[in-house]
Amino acid sequence: MVRATSKGRMGIMFRLKLKFGKDVTHILFDGIYNEQSTEKIQLCIRNNTNRSFADIDAANDFKNISRVLDKYNCELPALKPVTLATSR
Repeated sequence: MVRATSKGRMGIMFRLKLKFGKDVTHILFDGIYNEQSTEKIQLCIRNNTNRSFADIDAANDFKNISRVLDKYNCELPALKPVTLATSR
Protein backbone atom coordinates (compact mmCIF):
# COMPACT_ATOMS: atom_id res chain seq x y z
CA MET A 1 0.00 0.00 0.00
CA VAL A 2 0.99 3.56 -0.60
CA ARG A 3 0.61 6.08 2.20
CA ALA A 4 -1.51 9.12 1.41
CA THR A 5 -1.73 12.43 3.13
CA SER A 6 -5.11 13.41 4.53
CA LYS A 7 -4.71 16.91 3.14
CA GLY A 8 -6.66 18.22 0.17
CA ARG A 9 -9.67 16.82 -1.67
CA MET A 10 -8.01 13.55 -2.69
CA GLY A 11 -6.86 12.81 0.85
CA ILE A 12 -10.32 13.46 2.22
CA MET A 13 -11.88 11.27 -0.50
CA PHE A 14 -9.56 8.34 0.30
CA ARG A 15 -10.09 8.65 4.03
CA LEU A 16 -13.81 9.36 4.27
CA LYS A 17 -15.59 8.35 1.06
CA LEU A 18 -13.54 5.30 0.10
CA LYS A 19 -12.69 4.34 3.69
CA PHE A 20 -9.12 3.41 2.71
CA GLY A 21 -7.68 5.42 5.57
CA LYS A 22 -4.12 6.25 4.65
CA ASP A 23 -3.65 3.01 2.68
CA VAL A 24 -4.05 3.97 -0.96
CA THR A 25 -3.92 1.18 -3.51
CA HIS A 26 -1.15 0.91 -6.11
CA ILE A 27 -3.66 0.45 -8.96
CA LEU A 28 -6.86 2.48 -8.75
CA PHE A 29 -9.60 2.14 -11.39
CA ASP A 30 -12.52 4.55 -11.28
CA GLY A 31 -14.95 2.06 -12.83
CA ILE A 32 -16.31 4.59 -15.32
CA TYR A 33 -16.87 3.48 -18.90
CA ASN A 34 -18.11 5.59 -21.80
CA GLU A 35 -21.55 4.08 -22.34
CA GLN A 36 -21.95 5.92 -25.66
CA SER A 37 -18.87 4.29 -27.17
CA THR A 38 -19.40 1.48 -29.65
CA GLU A 39 -15.91 0.11 -28.97
CA LYS A 40 -15.50 -2.79 -26.60
CA ILE A 41 -13.24 -1.50 -23.85
CA GLN A 42 -11.37 -4.00 -21.75
CA LEU A 43 -8.97 -3.34 -18.91
CA CYS A 44 -6.38 -6.07 -18.37
CA ILE A 45 -4.08 -6.11 -15.38
CA ARG A 46 -1.59 -8.97 -15.09
CA ASN A 47 1.72 -9.83 -13.48
CA ASN A 48 1.49 -7.22 -10.74
CA THR A 49 2.81 -9.23 -7.82
CA ASN A 50 2.55 -7.54 -4.44
CA ARG A 51 0.48 -4.67 -5.83
CA SER A 52 -2.86 -3.70 -4.37
CA PHE A 53 -5.91 -2.90 -6.54
CA ALA A 54 -9.29 -1.22 -6.14
CA ASP A 55 -12.19 -0.62 -8.50
CA ILE A 56 -13.84 2.30 -6.72
CA ASP A 57 -17.10 2.27 -8.76
CA ALA A 58 -17.20 6.06 -9.06
CA ALA A 59 -19.99 5.77 -11.66
CA ASN A 60 -22.32 4.48 -8.92
CA ASP A 61 -21.29 6.89 -6.18
CA PHE A 62 -18.69 4.42 -4.81
CA LYS A 63 -21.36 1.90 -3.74
CA ASN A 64 -19.61 -1.27 -4.93
CA ILE A 65 -15.91 -0.82 -4.19
CA SER A 66 -14.04 -4.00 -5.05
CA ARG A 67 -10.47 -5.09 -4.45
CA VAL A 68 -10.89 -8.31 -6.45
CA LEU A 69 -8.70 -8.33 -9.54
CA ASP A 70 -10.07 -11.55 -11.10
CA LYS A 71 -12.23 -9.99 -13.83
CA TYR A 72 -9.26 -7.88 -14.99
CA ASN A 73 -6.88 -10.84 -15.30
CA CYS A 74 -6.84 -11.07 -19.09
CA GLU A 75 -4.55 -10.53 -22.04
CA LEU A 76 -5.01 -8.24 -25.03
CA PRO A 77 -3.29 -8.55 -28.41
CA ALA A 78 0.03 -6.73 -28.59
CA LEU A 79 -0.06 -3.24 -30.07
CA LYS A 80 1.74 -2.52 -33.29
CA PRO A 81 5.04 -0.66 -32.86
CA VAL A 82 4.95 3.10 -33.34
CA THR A 83 7.63 4.71 -35.47
CA LEU A 84 8.26 8.39 -34.94
CA ALA A 85 9.74 10.58 -37.65
CA THR A 86 12.97 12.22 -36.65
CA SER A 87 13.80 15.77 -37.60
CA ARG A 88 17.28 16.88 -38.52
